[in-house]
Amino acid sequence: MARRFRYKPALLQKAQDWTLDGTILHGPDGQTDLRAATGLRLAERRFRGQLLRRLDIELPDTTTRIALNISADTAPSDPDRAEHFALIHAVASTPAEHQPGLSVSIGEGDGARMAMFAIGVLAIVFGLGIPIAALMTGVSPDRMIEASVPILALSGFGIWVALTNAPWRARPSLPASALPALLDSLEA
Repeated sequence: MARRFRYKPALLQKAQDWTLDGTILHGPDGQTDLRAATGLRLAERRFRGQLLRRLDIELPDTTTRIALNISADTAPSDPDRAEHFALIHAVASTPAEHQPGLSVSIGEGDGARMAMFAIGVLAIVFGLGIPIAALMTGVSPDRMIEASVPILALSGFGIWVALTNAPWRARPSLPASALPALLDSLEA
């Protein structure tokens, strides 16, 4: 029996209709056979009062994204948030039944991670470059001491961002069979 879902993915977007019929997901961009999934990725980010939650279904030649971007203050009982949650939970339960060993990555994809890594490296470079440039231009030691706290903060931020998004570090992952329980804990 097909299950139907309808929600607005963001404030200024029109509502999207999704249908899950067994292992076939019909969405705004066409249909996806969940049995063909090579992996899943769950990303959730809270930033400036916004909640972005997305389940990506990775296929051999494309990726289907089921995303929601709303105010972080929105209650789980909000119709759009509840419908999105019901959809990603139903989609997550399908591979859990048919492909329990399928890998689920947690966090953003490679492009976003590389961008954040580059931001971290730039912060480190500026954190090191500012004192070197200051010394080369003859800035007094008193002014260097005053500038040391923000420069150290910039360098520390850069190190933290670069290390947490390092491309050589494996992304956290879990088997598809554990994804429904993880989703339940996000809305608890």
